[in-house]
Amino acid sequence: MVFGLLKRKKKQPNQYWTDEEAGYEKSRSVPVISHLLAHLKNKRTSLTLVAKGYQSGATFLLEVKDEEVQIDLPSDWPMQTSGDTGDKLRVRVIFKDAAQKWNHFDVRITGKNENTLFLSRPQTIYRLERRAHFRVAAPNGAKITFTCENNRIEEAILNDLSAGGMSFSMPETLKIKEKLIKDINIVLPGDDAVSKHIRINQGEIVRFSRDMISKLIAFGVSFQVSNKEEETLLQIVRQHELSQLQQPRQQYAAAHMP
Repeated sequence: MVFGLLKRKKKQPNQYWTDEEAGYEKSRSVPVISHLLAHLKNKRTSLTLVAKGYQSGATFLLEVKDEEVQIDLPSDWPMQTSGDTGDKLRVRVIFKDAAQKWNHFDVRITGKNENTLFLSRPQTIYRLERRAHFRVAAPNGAKITFTCENNRIEEAILNDLSAGGMSFSMPETLKIKEKLIKDINIVLPGDDAVSKHIRINQGEIVRFSRDMISKLIAFGVSFQVSNKEEETLLQIVRQHELSQLQQPRQQYAAAHMP
């Protein structure tokens, strides 16, 4: 296996979208957001709602107004719209656009009735430009073990995770010659002190790189999973991404409390 970095063509600046970290672009353009919301409504694009500890099934945008958007209420919607903490009043809306790129926006829940969830109109849209899957950094305390060439590997360090794969590092002294790794077990610590255990039957090493300073080799792995396993992974990854994005906001709020 040979790993190398290909030079990317320099992307031309876009007056409507600006680069963000981790491969995201964002737009605060009112025409862009209005056009995207109209497209979601008219094409009945499938939406997923993600909040702390919750991920909905497919739902749809029903109405777009000046100050709010209305979404078909998921049948398993667990939250109230009053009397909850501030965190529970926010939700992330995730979807694929016409170019099959992942997008999301974060909004506040303003109310609901028997069939409809009312949300504030989004002010910023985020688009994932580079990857087919969301990828999050491994939280502190994450553990990974797997089998390769009939040897159980327990010294690997999980770097990041997505619904489609992961990256891990190992010392140079530990040799991996086969591309396939099996019986992958990942343990992620949760916000509620309950760890999440992820078991994946098989993955294929698709790239690697050597760090000359740390003497570690980083491996990129593509998971070979069923649709159901991929959906479970996607749910866990989205919840961890949401948690990681909330941390800087919480730290900023705590630092600026009167």
